[in-house]
Amino acid sequence: MGIAIIIIGALILIGIIYMMFFYKIGSPLVSDQPQVSTGESESAKIKPNEIDARTVTEVPEKKVVKKNDEIELTQIAYSFAERFGSYSNQSTYQNMLDLKVVMTPKMAKWVDGYVNEQITSKKDTSVYSGFTTKTVSVKLVGYSETATNVTAEVSTQRRESTGDNNNSASYGQVLNINFVKDGKDWKADEARWQDQKLK
Repeated sequence: MGIAIIIIGALILIGIIYMMFFYKIGSPLVSDQPQVSTGESESAKIKPNEIDARTVTEVPEKKVVKKNDEIELTQIAYSFAERFGSYSNQSTYQNMLDLKVVMTPKMAKWVDGYVNEQITSKKDTSVYSGFTTKTVSVKLVGYSETATNVTAEVSTQRRESTGDNNNSASYGQVLNINFVKDGKDWKADEARWQDQKLK
């Protein structure tokens, strides 16, 4: 009888140990590490393909610098006087003919007649005869932003040569060029050398 009681007690103890062991194994594992919060909501996260407009730097608009019409006319008068006043009988006055692109039809016609007259009257070109002209300064008379007719008073330094360089004379002379506005372009309508020659 005593042996039976001992056996029954042992079985009960084994059953209790068995249940305690398997209950612990079946329990869910709980992480001891606390969860770390970034403090950032889902709506605040920027997706890879999204661009925050606040981070885009605006490119400044490129400013277009308009060319000053007065400067342009001054440059035209400067170059015109040098070419108009530099020619020779051996070059068939080509410098003057090249300027027809910046002349009105009236002045271009006058240049054609002048060149033909000079070539006809001086058939012998074996002896050199010509002028070399350098512009010193340009003064625009009557210029304004709305003007369509302006006179350029061009002061020049000229050298007249005949035969060779040893037979030459230098002097200053003013060329008055009358320009008219043809659309957006300035055209030379008349050019006259002043009689007074400055030494």
